[in-house]
Amino acid sequence: MPYDIFGFVETHPHAPGPWRAAFSIDDAVGRPDHVSATVFGLSKFAQPDAPFGNRGLPAAISLDVQDWMASAASLASEEDVDGYDHGHTFATLAELRNVDASESVAWQTLIADLDELRRNAALSDTEIRVVLWANW
Repeated sequence: MPYDIFGFVETHPHAPGPWRAAFSIDDAVGRPDHVSATVFGLSKFAQPDAPFGNRGLPAAISLDVQDWMASAASLASEEDVDGYDHGHTFATLAELRNVDASESVAWQTLIADLDELRRNAALSDTEIRVVLWANW
């Protein structure tokens, strides 16, 4: 059974409150690849060495991620299953700078987009993160 990667790029707010979703990553890195498996542990097979695997959701998630999680929980409840989403994890742009994304054009492009967001929004590398999970 195939699976997809979902998530959002979030930015740290300039005032107290939850992080803000900048954009969805679904179209950018929504298909599983080497980076999603070996770096984030989003795979059909255990990836115990994935540095950012199964971290769970970060603190102060954006309203978009909260809405997704609520919708997913509601759907799972309606269908009487444990859920379809798994592998919830995250990484900051600072952490992504240490990732070898050379085998993934999609991740190279996303990291370049995060760099552009950082410059345009005058944020630091620790104030931008990706929040990811897989679904099947």
